[in-house]
Amino acid sequence: MHDRVAVYAGTRNLYHDMVVAAKSLLYNNGADRVVFLTEDDTFPEALPACVTCRNVSNQTIFSQNGPNYRSRWSYMVLMRAALAKLFPDLHRILHLDHDTIVRKPDVARLWDYDLSGYYFAAVEEKQIRGRQHPYYNFGVVMQNLDMMRDGTVDVIINSINSVRFDYCEQDAANSVCRRHVLELPPAFNALPFNVPQVPELDVIIKHYATRNRVMSIYSDYLYYERIPWDQVITRKAERNGIERSNVQKR
Repeated sequence: MHDRVAVYAGTRNLYHDMVVAAKSLLYNNGADRVVFLTEDDTFPEALPACVTCRNVSNQTIFSQNGPNYRSRWSYMVLMRAALAKLFPDLHRILHLDHDTIVRKPDVARLWDYDLSGYYFAAVEEKQIRGRQHPYYNFGVVMQNLDMMRDGTVDVIINSINSVRFDYCEQDAANSVCRRHVLELPPAFNALPFNVPQVPELDVIIKHYATRNRVMSIYSDYLYYERIPWDQVITRKAERNGIERSNVQKR
């Protein structure tokens, strides 16, 4: 089995939310290690060995004069369209928004999906109207980096650097990768505006899709914010042992 790597990207005002989100992911054994794409060489909070940071503030992949670089979204979201270049040694990678909280160990099932013939796996965003093709939310995405390297990643990057999009990398990836996306069950990215809503008891990953200053009002966020890292890592190891045991029994 290949190393399960997850990535979060964010500007300085999102760092703390990224920590909380990563805690929820690792607590439920949703990855072996996590990488934070940041604007700094040093991170303001203590992190365990399985969480590392990579300063991408000096990147040259996306032009600062491009039509999407200074949109209403942070330029850091664009980096998620270039993961095939940033992580040349990986076959697949899971990227998540900073405002996602993992609720169940079922998240580990994301790594079991067969991505052959698919550029990425994601949950369809149902509220988008007037589109002729399914449209997928980029808040929780498993990318097939091997397939992205067939030239598709370059097409996506070039389109972001030349065409104005409402939702930056999400729009670009949906346009370029059309008909080659594996649709995930909605429970893996329970959006507040999707219809029908995922029953609360079935939610695997809750995506609040809200501004970071509001996150602290949610009980799931507070729960993982208060858990110390050593407890997160211990729980991850316990869950990893249980999952390996279940695989051996099959």
